[in-house]
Amino acid sequence: MAADHPLAKDDAVDLSDLKKEVFVGAPDEDVPGHNRWVSQLCKRAGFRARFVQDAESLTHGLLLIATEGAVSLQPDYTKRSTVPGLVFRPLRDTSAKWELIGGMATGQGVGGGEDVGRGVSNEQVTGKNFLLRRRR
Repeated sequence: MAADHPLAKDDAVDLSDLKKEVFVGAPDEDVPGHNRWVSQLCKRAGFRARFVQDAESLTHGLLLIATEGAVSLQPDYTKRSTVPGLVFRPLRDTSAKWELIGGMATGQGVGGGEDVGRGVSNEQVTGKNFLLRRRR
């Protein structure tokens, strides 16, 4: 985030601080329930989320943040990305969590149903970061 952004001085941000921002969404077919989750978090924080557009990829989302002045709730691991003009700040709301469940087929019987579901892992990822574009 640019040093002159009003939230840049804070190490973390309350979700309610984002009430005047627009959010980058995610298509339901790629990230089912993401926009509903963001909307529910914002509602609990006392405002209605406004989405500028659904991002087709992380790169597209970053472009929307940079060009549209939007914010995006992202998993914690994305803060390792380095994007000129964009920065990550954690949310203070520790209830902002997104559960990811991944599955993969193992063995050679893919399609028969007997192998689908083996190797499934459940990982909880904290979606506690957001991105802000440089304000001019």
